[in-house]
Amino acid sequence: MDESFEITVAHEGREVTVPIILAPYGYTYRLRATIGDTEIIYEPDEEMGYRVMAGDGAADKLTSSERELIRLTGEQLNTLRS
Repeated sequence: MDESFEITVAHEGREVTVPIILAPYGYTYRLRATIGDTEIIYEPDEEMGYRVMAGDGAADKLTSSERELIRLTGEQLNTLRS
């Protein structure tokens, strides 16, 4: 069963709340977020951080602002994990 929570990050001079869905995935989990119109998946990696995945061709359609929000969200997730 999926659980959900929200992360708030400072982005472009304002607070942005990103809804996150925690989804079991085999013996681990994935965190799903929708940024813009793109579903972003944060998956735990071997260095205790997260790798970011988007659907085929989706990364090419992201704006620089959306890319920055993805990065900031990942950083916030890393602080929660440590």
